[in-house]
Amino acid sequence: IYLGGLGSDGQADLENRVENAVRALDQLRIVGFDDDMNHFARKFETTYGVSLSMGRENTMESVQSDTSLIKRVYDAFDGSLKALLEEMTADDRALYAEAESRFRS
Repeated sequence: IYLGGLGSDGQADLENRVENAVRALDQLRIVGFDDDMNHFARKFETTYGVSLSMGRENTMESVQSDTSLIKRVYDAFDGSLKALLEEMTADDRALYAEAESRFRS
C-alpha cells in the first residue's frame, strides 16, 4: 500500500502526503511494530485465523546492550546531522506516531 496516496491525476500528491498516509491507515485492520512482533503475530492470528511464525535475525538487542556503542552512535548523530535526520524523517515520524496511537495496545 502506498500510504502517501495518489492524486486524481495518478500523480503523487506530495502536498497532502502525510494527511493521505494517515487516512490510508483507515484501510488497515492491524499494524505491527518491529519492537513487538510477537504481539503483531498474535493480533494477526486473532484477526485472520492464520498463525505466523516470526523469525528474529539481525536484531538490535545485542547492539542496544552495548552502552559504549550506543554512546558512539548518539555522539555521531549529534548537532546538525541530527537536525537534518529529524527534518528528513518528519513525515515518517508523524505517520508512525499516528499508527502508534491507533494500533499499539
